[in-house]
Amino acid sequence: MGKKYFESQVVKVPGVPLSVQVTGRDEAKMAEAAEIVQAAGAVADPIIWQPAVRAMLLTQKALAEGGRSMVLECAQIADQMQAAERRGDAAAAKAADERLGFLTPILKGFLTEAGK
Repeated sequence: MGKKYFESQVVKVPGVPLSVQVTGRDEAKMAEAAEIVQAAGAVADPIIWQPAVRAMLLTQKALAEGGRSMVLECAQIADQMQAAERRGDAAAAKAADERLGFLTPILKGFLTEAGK
């Protein structure tokens, strides 16, 4: 159940690479805003050092990197399961399948909720 479910669900998490891209874009915008403030001759902290903004950016970055890590972990388990099947190791394949069956709904649910 795990491998088939993972393969059917993994295509539904395109938000992971998008969130990584958006995080980088937002960090670049904050750096650009700091340069604009400095160019205007104003004395102010860059917006990225404001506590609320910094907390939002760090949360966004943690979710993006965590989501990527979770997807990669499930993909590695799927690869291990396929390797076990090719070796003829039914016990290892079944263990990997069960682990994948457990983790896939967690992965999908977390990324869906985090993306709202």
